[in-house]
Amino acid sequence: MDPRRWTVMIDPGGASLLITCYENKDFKGEVMFEFNDGGNRFPKNHNLKTKSMEVVVTNLIERGIPQKTKDSVFEKVG
Repeated sequence: MDPRRWTVMIDPGGASLLITCYENKDFKGEVMFEFNDGGNRFPKNHNLKTKSMEVVVTNLIERGIPQKTKDSVFEKVG
């Protein structure tokens, strides 16, 4: 009955932001994202209730989380 669906780290070594997606945590059918970066760009345990990844990405951009660049070490080559 664990409401966590997945957790991902954004910009490891930089922003080091953990995002956890919850489903049915407080209410049935609810989807919530929790942002944790130690209180740097987001308040501690910042929650966003939405089913839209566009809303999540917009929050990242508005808070200054860097986007992947072409020369990033995470760029897939070949």
